[in-house]
Amino acid sequence: MLCKKYLLMFLVCFNVMIVKSENIKTNDSLIVLKIVNAELKTIIDSLLIHEKEMGYYDSNLVFYIDVQNRNSVTLVSIGSFHKIMKTGNEIGCFTVDNHIFIVTGKHESILFKKTRCKKRIDFYVPLEETENDSENIIIDIYEDDFYTQWDYRLVKGELKKIP
Repeated sequence: MLCKKYLLMFLVCFNVMIVKSENIKTNDSLIVLKIVNAELKTIIDSLLIHEKEMGYYDSNLVFYIDVQNRNSVTLVSIGSFHKIMKTGNEIGCFTVDNHIFIVTGKHESILFKKTRCKKRIDFYVPLEETENDSENIIIDIYEDDFYTQWDYRLVKGELKKIP
């Protein structure tokens, strides 16, 4: 009986150590989008060609497209990261050349059409802990400006590159 208690205590402690040492992910199902704008398809193809030439590129690269309306101007930002955090304003996703694109912001029917399908996505969740013997909080924020970002304005259905 004593052996079982120690074994149970060991398993609980071991499990806590494993959970603390891993990057925890959160899952969510996003609506699959279909690109309906031919110009956006061309931009994405060009982006993928460009990214494949970069030193940080690998097959796990995830892309985002953020669509925002500001002062009656629609801005579209496209970029890449290795870790995508859930922001709560995801409207869907799609796949091009085995790369996932997460679309956030405002749904623009001129760019995307929603389908009835859903795709399960693993989002990166930064770890938060306190420093030993201190009240300092350590937050694991993934910031890296090594990746590219392409910015456009949507004007009368056309995407215009922002210099």
